[in-house]
Amino acid sequence: LEPMSNTVYFERPPVEITEKYMLAPDSDERLGGDLSHIVVMQHVTEERLQEFLNDLADCIEESNDKAA
Repeated sequence: LEPMSNTVYFERPPVEITEKYMLAPDSDERLGGDLSHIVVMQHVTEERLQEFLNDLADCIEESNDKAA
């Protein structure tokens, strides 16, 4: 909710992603209900962040395929 924050909230992904990246569950009705978040710190490499984003995109794609 802070524009310069290094914390990013998003819709809670499936448990496989939550466990793989040790995401903490969160909930906020103002932001859509069940959430997770990441805190991007200096020690996080671009490669690790890209791996996370790829996994997250795959989950979204699979979810969209199931809904179709």
